[in-house]
Amino acid sequence: MTFKSADFTVKKLKSWGVKRFFDELLIKYLCSLGFRNFLYPVIYGPVERVVRKGRNSIPAAIFNTRSGYVRIGDGTVVGNECMFLTGVHLFNNGIRKHEDEVPSEGYDITVGKGCWIAWGVTMIGGSSVPDNSIVCTGAVVTKKFTEPGVVLAGIPAKVIRKVGEIRETDE
Repeated sequence: MTFKSADFTVKKLKSWGVKRFFDELLIKYLCSLGFRNFLYPVIYGPVERVVRKGRNSIPAAIFNTRSGYVRIGDGTVVGNECMFLTGVHLFNNGIRKHEDEVPSEGYDITVGKGCWIAWGVTMIGGSSVPDNSIVCTGAVVTKKFTEPGVVLAGIPAKVIRKVGEIRETDE
């Protein structure tokens, strides 16, 4: 990747430090080759609507905060390629509304404490995952779940068992 001026490169190098400069340069180069942004979450909409409580791990997730907040509890781990989509488009009789088409609130997403959101999970606005729960790879969470300590899987996600529950087929 080339910059428009060498002066720009020198200024970035001095202000960021050598390691951060080359990390950013490598990321931009890999993205230009078609690799996805694999290190940082991407937020579409107001950044302050992503509320992280305590310590949690959120690598390359995508957040759309146009229509609500995304709240993630303490100790929650989010896998790569997850999407938290609060944005919604309103329709009247099957026709898109063009005035106030995207509401600015009312479609919050909540993830409780101590959860594990596996790779590729999609959470739709208005959904929630309770404390100490697991959402399996590729699941699409479309509604609010209230019972803590459950395993969610499928499209749309549903409770398949309690966390820690062992079935005969698991042995």
